[in-house]
Amino acid sequence: MICFCVSQSPPNGGPYPDWQSGLTSDYAALLVSGRSMLPFYPLLVYSMTCMAMLLWQPARFARVFWIRFGIYSGVLLALQYCIVVGTMTGAEIGGWLIMMFCSAVVIAIPYGLGRLIVHLTSRQRPSLDLFVIFLILFVVVGFFSLVVAIVFATPLALAAYGILAIRLVRAADGPRFRISIAHCLAAIGWFSAWFAAWRMSVALMLEAYRQLPTKPPQRCYIATAAAQGHRQFVRSRTIRNEDGSPAIVNDQLRYLKTAELMLCCAAPRIHRAVRRVYDAVGPRVAAQIKHPLIADAAYVSLKPCEWAARLVLWLVLPRERRALLHREQSADNTAPNPSRRSAQ
Repeated sequence: MICFCVSQSPPNGGPYPDWQSGLTSDYAALLVSGRSMLPFYPLLVYSMTCMAMLLWQPARFARVFWIRFGIYSGVLLALQYCIVVGTMTGAEIGGWLIMMFCSAVVIAIPYGLGRLIVHLTSRQRPSLDLFVIFLILFVVVGFFSLVVAIVFATPLALAAYGILAIRLVRAADGPRFRISIAHCLAAIGWFSAWFAAWRMSVALMLEAYRQLPTKPPQRCYIATAAAQGHRQFVRSRTIRNEDGSPAIVNDQLRYLKTAELMLCCAAPRIHRAVRRVYDAVGPRVAAQIKHPLIADAAYVSLKPCEWAARLVLWLVLPRERRALLHREQSADNTAPNPSRRSAQ
């Protein structure tokens, strides 16, 4: 329920796309956020209610078909969101493996701790000291697992519904797969609602995607803020963008942006991972750079990154291109009115 509330937050408050990049991960991010998730809420509430009733009185509700079917359908819903969330992270094999490993750790920690406590307390009556140790371990590890489980909520839900579904199948009396006409009609009705929810969800996702800007926003947060320092120190100057708006840039900003574009072309997967981290941290750091002295300090702190970018350009670019780039920058620094080409 906490994850559902978080998914209703505005797109700019989470890992959601901010322009029409065409990436599959951006479509998946919009699919699990905002109004796109609303069509599945009735199906999710049905499965969650069946889970709560079965845990409340297992002996009574384990024989009710509607309760069992709610658990079985919960497995399908959890699996679908595991696939969507995995696609949202980038859909690479490495990202999927990391997600599966972290999910297994998150599920194993509280389960193993509970099994250990039950095993130790079943042999002998625990003393007060042992009870205090168990309580501290349970609170600390349990709180950590809860926080991490919010991030990996979909695999955790899949494990919960899957294990419970297996137990229901094993504990069934008589033939395990005996199906009546009523059961078939119920399954057909649920799958009809599921397909209708998918259609509505995709339509809402595409509507939200069409409202995004078609061009990527300017996202050089820290380097742009560092260029706002004293002009003589950071060597900045004002240029005009294509739309006529002014922008303050310096050589440090240009080198860092050039290095980012080269990383985007050479290693797009690494670039996307670095970009996600920078988009999460950069705006908060840049918001604190308001005074010119703080901008000067940020400019100095970014010098190692600038030198690394210069070194990469010197190693990668041919000698003729390096000479041409140096002449263009020298001309830009001496020209009274920068051209649109120099701004780009």
